[in-house]
Amino acid sequence: MFRISKKASVSVSLVLTGLFLAVLIACLFILPGFVRHIRSLSLRTVMTGDAVLITAVGYCVVLFAMLADYLLFRLLLLVRAGEVFTARAVSLIRGVSWCAIAISLLFLLATPYFLIALALAFTAALLGLCLRVVKNVIEEATAIKAENDLTVCGGGMIVVNLDVMMAKRKMSLGELSEKVGITLANLSILKNNKAKAVRFSTLDAICKALDCRVEDILEYKEGE
Repeated sequence: MFRISKKASVSVSLVLTGLFLAVLIACLFILPGFVRHIRSLSLRTVMTGDAVLITAVGYCVVLFAMLADYLLFRLLLLVRAGEVFTARAVSLIRGVSWCAIAISLLFLLATPYFLIALALAFTAALLGLCLRVVKNVIEEATAIKAENDLTVCGGGMIVVNLDVMMAKRKMSLGELSEKVGITLANLSILKNNKAKAVRFSTLDAICKALDCRVEDILEYKEGE
């Protein structure tokens, strides 16, 4: 099966987004003529005011599609730079999802005139929903990646006494996870002395949540 490299794939996608933008720009010029052409296919008689509304909806759809295309282009640049799991990437995906939802609502405005607009509205809404799910996945992965960034490295002789402090404060792992703002899985790794590193910001949040000092959580044992 024919396959291209990841770099070539991203380059092809960048070219395609550029071509799609050119098509959308062309749509801005041909839209009035297109509306006049499809008036005969309307479910009801299209008056002058109706034609203006349909044209306005069409222009808004194209503009939102252009914005989504631009955001996708920027997202591809991040992919090429290896910056997928970043807040910027999450923000761009969120923007594209909102564009899809906006397009869906615009198509709903045209459903009294064209039945196919309902199908297009449903398709755009489903795409927006899928993108939001992808955004949530990338956002969670970004948070996990940030938590795993090395800040303070343990050399194998640092013992984490998190479970001791949690027992003293009568606080569950789930409760501490909510207060600290990190995932339950990563907090469990830290608690079980399996973490290779811990961030300063994480230590700070844990100390505040447990009302303790760093030395109450981390203990250096020489010769182990």
